[in-house]
This record gives sequence, structure tokens and C-alpha cells, in this order.
Amino acid sequence: MSWWTERQRRDRFVRDRQAMKYRSRASFKLKELLTRCRLEKHRGPFVDLGAAPGGWCQVLQELYPQDKIFGCDLLSMDPIPGVDFLQSDFLSNEFTEFLKKKNVKTVGGIVSDIAPNLSGQSLVEQAQMAEVSAQLRLFSERFLNPKGFIIQKLFHGEAFDEILQHWKSCYTEVRTVKPQASRSESSEVYLVIQQRR
Repeated sequence: MSWWTERQRRDRFVRDRQAMKYRSRASFKLKELLTRCRLEKHRGPFVDLGAAPGGWCQVLQELYPQDKIFGCDLLSMDPIPGVDFLQSDFLSNEFTEFLKKKNVKTVGGIVSDIAPNLSGQSLVEQAQMAEVSAQLRLFSERFLNPKGFIIQKLFHGEAFDEILQHWKSCYTEVRTVKPQASRSESSEVYLVIQQRR
């Protein structure tokens, strides 16, 4: 048995994902972030950027059943009842027009599990992560209501502190959280961002 197979067998989040029919193990990360940071009482609509395969959309739908959920990704995603999805770049005019047609002027939350293409070249990956973060800030400036929240995946590395400071210059509350479902050996963390300056 390979180490990967053995790790999967022992991983309770893998077992729970199958039992709860979540599309990804990462669903538990978002669920913990939303409950641990007491974001369940926020009102939507909500946008999941980098939505495929749909695990985070499932959690948003579960915790905010009365609110509209929108997803966007460069990759395709199988339909989820109650979730409006567009395969596109989230900064494109296409996605902006998509939201306008859905009568979305502002959103109550933006979540993003987008990760850089892991190439083994840390500087390249960190530059990609910084670019995604800059794009998220632009999107939030356009659509996030003043009391809304942002959740973004990051990896510790050369660009981490700079990205953190950019967010802190725009928002008064920026928390770094590592959910239990994040593997201990991973440098992955999540920023939970609120209260626009």
C-alpha cells in the first residue's frame, strides 16, 4: 500500500467527505472558517471564485440556504442545484455581466480557494499567489458590501507578508487561520478579511 493510499485511509476528513457527499475534502476547511470566525449570520449573495469542483459552493448553500450562491472558475464544474456557475475569468467582463444579469450589485461574502500552479519553483508560485490576491482586491472593491467578508487561501513564502500588508491597508480585520482539515505538513493558511477602511 502506498503512503498516499494509507494517508487517505486514515484521514477522517476523507471519510466524512464521502459520507456527506461533499465534492472535495476542502469543504471542511470552509465550513470551519465560517463557523469559527462567526460568519454564519452574514447575508448574501455569496461568490465562490475558483469554485470547481464545487465543494465550497455546497458548504455555502448548506450554511446560507436562503441566499444566492454564484461560482466562477476557469475550469468546468458539474451543476449544483441552486448555484449559478459561469466558466470564466472572474475579472472578465463576461463574469461582471453575468452578475449584472442576475441583479447582483453587491455581495456579502467572497471566498477563494484558488492556488498557484504548483511547479516546485517557489518564487513563481508566490508571484502567482500575489497576482491572485491583487485580483481579489480589485473584485472586492467592486462588489463587496462594506460589512462583507473575504476568505482567501495563501501559502507561506516570500510574498506572504506583502500580501498581508496589502489587505491590512484596505481592511481593519485580517485574521490568519489554519483549519483542522489543512494538513499539518502544508504551508497553506487562510486569510479571513472584514471591515473595509
